[in-house]
Amino acid sequence: EIRRIEVRKAEILLERLPDGRVNWAFSGASKGNGSAAEPGGGEGLLSQVTLQKVLIAESALVYRDGAAGVEERLEKIAVELSAESLTGPFQINGSLDARGLPLAVDLRAGRIDGTETPLALELALPREGAELKFLGKVIELTGKPSLEGNLQMTAGRLDRLIAGVSGQSG
Repeated sequence: EIRRIEVRKAEILLERLPDGRVNWAFSGASKGNGSAAEPGGGEGLLSQVTLQKVLIAESALVYRDGAAGVEERLEKIAVELSAESLTGPFQINGSLDARGLPLAVDLRAGRIDGTETPLALELALPREGAELKFLGKVIELTGKPSLEGNLQMTAGRLDRLIAGVSGQSG
């Protein structure tokens, strides 16, 4: 059990290599599809580690997909995370900037078992007066993931939302 971890001014890199391997996988599998439940993947240990509180502040997260040629960057991360185990369930609450837009984030995800992972996500764009809510599940998170569920979006002023998301001044 880990009661508290505090991370400040970090740059976290999540990377998928062109051959499909990922740098966040805990398994030793050659394909590295990210499944913590693979044989020899250490599922027993992963399910025994509890994170009561992880604070991440003044940090950035970069996701790089070498096969797809995609890179996304989240900045000004200020979140609190907790996990019953390293395979879930997880809770994340806080704020960050994505593509220059300030976002408030509230995420709750169930246990990652390789097939279906329950997911509740709320994103708010306070400056644009918009909110997005998703309630459903991620299917095959460790393979070719897809979402199934209900999505709801509200925007106080659609013109401000479009201007903010597109990077144009309103």
